Amino acid sequence: VKNQITLTFPDNSTRMYPTGTTLLEVAESIGTRLAKDAVAAQINGKLTDLTEAIDIDADINIITGDSADGHEVLLHSTAHLMAQAVKELFPNARVTIGPAIENRFYYDFDVENPFTDEDLASIEEKMRELAQNNYPVKRKVFSKDEAIDLFKSMDENYKVEIIQEISPEETLSAYQQDNFIDLCRGPHVPATGRIKYFKILNSSGAYWRGDENNKMLQRIYGTVFNTKKELKEYLHMLEEAKKRDHRKLGKELELFAFDDEIGPGLPLWLPKGTIIIEELEKLAKVTERKAGYQRVRTPHLTKGSLYKKSGHLKHYKESMYPAMDVDGIDYYVKPMNCPHHHKIYASVPRSYRDLPLRLAEYGTCYRYEKSGELFGLMRVRSMQMNDAHIYCTKEQFKEEFLSVCQMYLTYFKIFGIEKYEMDVCLHS
Repeated sequence: VKNQITLTFPDNSTRMYPTGTTLLEVAESIGTRLAKDAVAAQINGKLTDLTEAIDIDADINIITGDSADGHEVLLHSTAHLMAQAVKELFPNARVTIGPAIENRFYYDFDVENPFTDEDLASIEEKMRELAQNNYPVKRKVFSKDEAIDLFKSMDENYKVEIIQEISPEETLSAYQQDNFIDLCRGPHVPATGRIKYFKILNSSGAYWRGDENNKMLQRIYGTVFNTKKELKEYLHMLEEAKKRDHRKLGKELELFAFDDEIGPGLPLWLPKGTIIIEELEKLAKVTERKAGYQRVRTPHLTKGSLYKKSGHLKHYKESMYPAMDVDGIDYYVKPMNCPHHHKIYASVPRSYRDLPLRLAEYGTCYRYEKSGELFGLMRVRSMQMNDAHIYCTKEQFKEEFLSVCQMYLTYFKIFGIEKYEMDVCLHS
């Protein structure tokens, strides 16, 4: 084993260090400020903990909280801090999963009663106390059996369920801070004191693993940033977004409503909202007519045999409403327009001279979105889908595809949409 290793930094400079030097010690050797701001590091491009010791020559990059990778580490580390706070305040709570998402994190807990606003305030206060205690965060490695035994002894049955699905050959890691330990790949901040500028946002119900047949858990959302200024700006943005929340505006402006006797995810369009819908449909019809589209109309109900042929029953049945028996035949409410348009295309003899053929419809579709996924008009169970299918030759494809993209760009310009992303999906 070499006594010295050579580390190369992003600016291509190199330094010699004793074998076994930790990445945090490397950061300290460069500068006190860097060591203070560091939350993780990269060894040959792989993100890892600052506490990891190095015994090989390597390319090194110290990661601070103001970078994308650093923010991800802060988010995940703060999720663990929140889980630790919950366990201290609610010892009977069972922890499940706590991932980082865009600018936020959440953690799902199995508790007897939903969290109140007072509970959330207490949790945040406890998090600040735990952060100020600056507990070292230590990575531990286990075999599958060792991990199962550990979490069984802690009565964390959700963790045991997760571990049991992991391959026996896989090495598992967990992170411990004081008396709290949780299964995680990492990396994490080296100590809880690195977590400073955070906020608990809200809580909601969520089914275990997103399956409404499972137990309803309590999900707490939070956020964290590298600086007080960034946190303040993000919280201000959230407050402004609340004012523009379409659910709030829809009620205040009398555009649409939901009713328990109608059913969740099934919007009722009020007169003012219907005017908006009809104007949008009018714009689309005029635009598409100019582009050579022909409008069609299809039924809301269809035999199951069509969806078996189209593949929907094999790949999409869980997101469809259950079948209804009509004269001994299964019928389904329509989840998509695709097979119906194909039937329209096949309804009369066609020649290559008919191509390209462009069919369009404002078709009402019904999808059985899980109750936990419903969100205003963003995720519903009934929708009027402006759908189209183009039948063309291989040689015509490029021009047709680009024409569709151009039509979308026209719509984006009309509505002032400047941030967008277009993807093309191909058959596998």
